[in-house]
Amino acid sequence: MKSSALETTALPPGAVVKHVTVVECLGMDQQDCLYRAESTDTEHPVLLAEYLPAGLVMRTSHGVQALPGKADKLKRATAAYTTRLREAALVGHPALPVLDDFWTEQGTMYSVGPWQPGRSLLLELSTRRAPTDADLLAMHARALCDVLAALHRHNLVHGNLSPHMLRVLDTGE
Repeated sequence: MKSSALETTALPPGAVVKHVTVVECLGMDQQDCLYRAESTDTEHPVLLAEYLPAGLVMRTSHGVQALPGKADKLKRATAAYTTRLREAALVGHPALPVLDDFWTEQGTMYSVGPWQPGRSLLLELSTRRAPTDADLLAMHARALCDVLAALHRHNLVHGNLSPHMLRVLDTGE
């Protein structure tokens, strides 16, 4: 049986990076893998993001490594990613993740922030028993547009949105 990219690329539960232990993988896209994790320092739940740009890296037993011939491109992409993290943190929009720390380890970039219970937008919409209410879809669309507008006011473009990576908090936000 062929394994999925998620199964072969994501860190397994129990993996430790810096001061964080992975509990479960929440999903991945062309750039990041998100995890629910726990801080070994505070024992509080955290949201961990691992930078895994598709087409540039592979996971090996030694961590994340650039694909052959891609080391320079990965170095530039990681520098740009770090700059975007810093810039997005300055936007200060309540729907954007708060970053408590970010660092390079095992050949890639990690960022961590407080955990907020919720689920992916994809899961939220796909597990509803009744047809999805147009008002609910409009509410989610307005919230997403509000965040994107805040980013655009700061000359930032997200460019990588997918329903499985967008989170709906248990509060409904």
